[in-house]
Amino acid sequence: MMGNGRLFKGFNDADVWVLERRSRVRKSIMAHEEWLEEYISSFRDLEDVLAIDVEAELEAYGRGEEVLTAEEVKRVVSEKLRRREEVLVRIPGRSVRCGMFKIEFGDIARDLAARLFEVAEGILRIEAERLEERMNSEVLPKFERFKERLECKIPDIETVSEISEFLTHLPVEVGKVQKEIEECVEMYEALETFGTVYELDENALHERWKMYGRPREIMSLATKLSEKLVVYREKFLKKQMSGQEAFEKVIESLEEEVAAFSAHDELSEVEKVSALLEDLQGRLENAVSEAKVFNSRETLFNRDATDYSKLGKICR
Repeated sequence: MMGNGRLFKGFNDADVWVLERRSRVRKSIMAHEEWLEEYISSFRDLEDVLAIDVEAELEAYGRGEEVLTAEEVKRVVSEKLRRREEVLVRIPGRSVRCGMFKIEFGDIARDLAARLFEVAEGILRIEAERLEERMNSEVLPKFERFKERLECKIPDIETVSEISEFLTHLPVEVGKVQKEIEECVEMYEALETFGTVYELDENALHERWKMYGRPREIMSLATKLSEKLVVYREKFLKKQMSGQEAFEKVIESLEEEVAAFSAHDELSEVEKVSALLEDLQGRLENAVSEAKVFNSRETLFNRDATDYSKLGKICR
């Protein structure tokens, strides 16, 4: 017999029966250790979960420069949640008897599941913040610039020409931004897929639909403006033709004034003539500039340029 790990008096460690008993116990322990090791080994693939540091993992994710697509985000989050379910299913929430050994699991399963949930929730939060930032700093400002251009004042035919050119390329430009919008909408839908993990606020949902309708709003404004440009074009053409008629009279008047200068040949009139010449020269220069503007605008109206070469002869 034994007591406190030692044999009682009258028994010897070298006795056959003692050696046999110890051998059987040793074999039994070794067998049970193998079962224990085999059971513990079944959890080896969960070692990465045991090592999870929620704060560090989310910080690393937030610093990542790679932009993930909506589908990639869904895969990442889904994998975290799948692992969470796996932990809850595979790790017992109670003690387990493994032969002569008893394993106390305590709250390990719930703790690991909570960590995985926090990581999934954190990733969704980061992506929601990135999405909001992208919308407010990249996508929506482009539409604001489109809208600002479409709502600008139209004071002359030059502006009509510029806006017409802008409208020609607008569908392509809106199409480029439309692709960005589709990516944002896909991300919204990806985030909404995990509504039980992370819930988008009402403002984000409002911005989503607001953004979704922007291309249609811009193209509607473009159509209306295109119709207005036709009216503006006719208005400015009439103004141009009227202005050119008046300008012809100005040229005739300048021609007469230049011809009249030959009559001023008295030395006593030098100062007077000098002042008149300076004034006339200024008006001739203005007329030349105005003629260039008329010719430039005729090009914008797709009209043949009026010959104002007479002005050059007058100036000489």
